[in-house]
Amino acid sequence: MSRKSHRQGPVDFLTLVLPGGVPVAIETARAARLRGDDNGGPGMADETKDAWDATQWHEVKKGETLWKIAEQYYGDGNLYMRIFEANKDSVKDPNLIRIGQKLRIP
Repeated sequence: MSRKSHRQGPVDFLTLVLPGGVPVAIETARAARLRGDDNGGPGMADETKDAWDATQWHEVKKGETLWKIAEQYYGDGNLYMRIFEANKDSVKDPNLIRIGQKLRIP
């Protein structure tokens, strides 16, 4: 699989070429933020936002813990405090997360 990025007007895409030569264009998170569609509110009028921010979002499902989520994203549950620190505005105790809660995954 090969990949290349290109710019098409104001929208950024990453193009993956799958085995067999099938190209797949994927809109980048940066482009979604520029459009104002990033789970984080309005468009990127604030120039202090990092254009290369790789933050992902995770919606908590039944039975999940920060440990399990850290294992899923980082391969190591011991890193659950990274997720906790990134979400201190909405998570006051790392042992108390709610189903449906959206968490930043740095």
